[in-house]
Amino acid sequence: MADASKSEAAVLSAEIEQAKTSIGTAEARCAAAKKMEEAARAAEAIALADIKALLSSESYSECSSSSASDGVTLSVEEYSMMYSKAQEADHNSRKKVEEAMLQVDAVNASESDSVRKLEDAKQDVEECEKALQEALERVEAANHGKLAVEDIVRRGRSQSGHKRRSICGSPKFKNAGHRRKHSRSMDMVSDVSSSSSFKPTLSIGQILTMKLTGPDGYDKSVWDDKTGELPTVSLGQIINRKSAVMCTEETTAPERISGKRKKFALTGLSGLLAKQSKSKKKRESL
Repeated sequence: MADASKSEAAVLSAEIEQAKTSIGTAEARCAAAKKMEEAARAAEAIALADIKALLSSESYSECSSSSASDGVTLSVEEYSMMYSKAQEADHNSRKKVEEAMLQVDAVNASESDSVRKLEDAKQDVEECEKALQEALERVEAANHGKLAVEDIVRRGRSQSGHKRRSICGSPKFKNAGHRRKHSRSMDMVSDVSSSSSFKPTLSIGQILTMKLTGPDGYDKSVWDDKTGELPTVSLGQIINRKSAVMCTEETTAPERISGKRKKFALTGLSGLLAKQSKSKKKRESL
């Protein structure tokens, strides 16, 4: 809107300049018309002077009867013709002067109209500039409000982050996850160490001895306290010990031992021996 008002003001300024130029042209025409009027009046005065001179010469010629006059003699027709020409010249000059004055008045009216339009355009420009200034002030106020809100939000976030860091940095919660992980690793190490300390590596013969004799018939005196290992037992010793155990069990509780159990014991023994041989072959191949 401000640009449109400025362009309109520029157009009106151009119109005013054009009107001033027209006024100058009209004034020049008016001056020329005045000069023509003055020339016509001078011609009229000359014609009247000639007429007066003619009339005086005619009267003088009529009065003198003895001699002829030296002046110019005119007839009535010639006098009337010259008089009419003088009046026509005066009328034309007056008409031209009136037309020039009308043109000057029209140019003045156009100039006043242009000046009024220019003043209106200037007022519109001032109003537009005022509205623009108010809009800029509102935008600036909105920006200040936005910056204030952003500052408040940033302060709130910084305070919440500081509280969170203080909570995480307290002795109660510091390195809680690390402690849990460390405790788990220590439990695993303790389990491994306990299993390694309380469960020594047994040979196939020892395993067979434990399975054949059972927890009650196993001879605990053969355990070596210093080394933590069971002594090596041969297969014949295992079979003799198993037969001895079976004989004692038959004498004490014959109803618990059957042929199926003996068969199962021998089958388990053969399976364990086969597994032992396979594991030895694998270790040797590796």
